[in-house]
Amino acid sequence: MVYIPRLTPMAVFFLLACETVAVGPPAPGASPSSDLVPSGQPAAALPSDDPGDAPCDTLDRATCMRSVVCTLAAPSGGSSERYVCRPATGNCEFGLGQLAEHEDRCVARTGCRWRDAPCYCACRGAGQTSVEDEPETPVCECGCRGGPPPGCMPRG
Repeated sequence: MVYIPRLTPMAVFFLLACETVAVGPPAPGASPSSDLVPSGQPAAALPSDDPGDAPCDTLDRATCMRSVVCTLAAPSGGSSERYVCRPATGNCEFGLGQLAEHEDRCVARTGCRWRDAPCYCACRGAGQTSVEDEPETPVCECGCRGGPPPGCMPRG
């Protein structure tokens, strides 16, 4: 006699809700249309806030600020245009980028507040880490330069 386990409705739901995800290059002979969304256009890659395995000190300012595992910080003294991209630490940094769209998530965390940065200038050449700004960084003028970048920080 063969024992066949009885599946609960919840187990059946999870089994039916699972999708197969292909990882790696397409199999030989795979249809090129398999990468198309219903509109017939190629599926767009989703932007990633994760710099992958790249150490924080190898990121430029913009990439560091988008990262959820690294934090762009001004050295002590605060008015320099030289910045350090370092690993995020603590509840107010880890898991959050330093972009305006992360402000609500920041203030929702216990003990955290959002720091505006009126003199931080994101324009190309208005500061850098040990890595030059991306070529896509806009060239513009800022009213003032330097100071800490925006971001989530502990209250106090």
